[in-house]
Amino acid sequence: MITLQKLFLHSYWKSLVILLIFSISVTCIDLATSPAQTNVFIDPPAKEASVNQTFSVSVSITNATDLFFWEFKLWYTTAHVNATSVKEGPFLKAGDAETYFNIREMNDAYNATHGLVWAICKRPAGATGVNGDGVLATVSFEATSLGNSNLLLAYPGYPYAIRLRDSNLQGIACTATSGTVEVKTAVSPYGPEGSFTVSPVTLYTGESVTFNASASEPGCNGTHIIPIAYYYWEFGDDATANETDPIAIHTYASHKNYTVTLTVYAPGATPETDTITETIEVIVKPEESGPYILWAFLFSSLGVAAVITIFFIRRRSRHRQRAHKQSMQRHTESLFT
Repeated sequence: MITLQKLFLHSYWKSLVILLIFSISVTCIDLATSPAQTNVFIDPPAKEASVNQTFSVSVSITNATDLFFWEFKLWYTTAHVNATSVKEGPFLKAGDAETYFNIREMNDAYNATHGLVWAICKRPAGATGVNGDGVLATVSFEATSLGNSNLLLAYPGYPYAIRLRDSNLQGIACTATSGTVEVKTAVSPYGPEGSFTVSPVTLYTGESVTFNASASEPGCNGTHIIPIAYYYWEFGDDATANETDPIAIHTYASHKNYTVTLTVYAPGATPETDTITETIEVIVKPEESGPYILWAFLFSSLGVAAVITIFFIRRRSRHRQRAHKQSMQRHTESLFT
């Protein structure tokens, strides 16, 4: 009887420990090496997508201290989504570091129900770790059918789904927060959103000005993302351009302010277009304006000199006329005296 009771208690506590392990989101190694304050999470935590839509989520981190290396495994339900790409985020690239990034596995058939994305990244040897918050990687998926899919950073049988190390290659304790995606029949349609930058900072006449609309966003027809097909530019000097490429180059001839208008066109989105304007100033380059200023100065100086000369000539002429008249009067008077 005592033996059966002991066996029962042993099985009970063993099962309880197993349940606790999988109910807690801590999945990092070497938990005793640093405070459990760092968190790796799916951002956004809840995502919506429509069937056949491609969407992305970030694997992000908060409260990192001296992060030198990361590794994560992300599981997803293949009945509703399939992974399409994994791209390194900017966090470990701090200070323009040349990082090592590798996709160990991207498999839509990891098992009968789930796919797996497995990636690692580290900073170069001798570099210090990175502190703070940021994006470790961006994972893109295609929504394939209606339903909900978990985006899991923890999975039964893989207690170390996330591994973090500092610049001394010591483990960093962390928590992990998974996410979800709901695949719907459709999302609300929306139009494209235009955006552009102008370079260089100072714009000169006769030199190329680059307009870059690469940051413009595509539209949606409710089920599919609609890319921008055309970028229509009005440069403010009666010149226009209709481009499929988001970058346009233009040259201005005169010094003045110009209102530049960009209209982006995504056929099939609702609405199909978006228009934005920006006012720019184009000036004459200093070394080019110098001769004009010099000539203006010379002409203005010559003009002043000419006015002064004419004034004195006319004054001298009047003085001579007055003296001649007075001389004639004296001569006339002498004839009658």
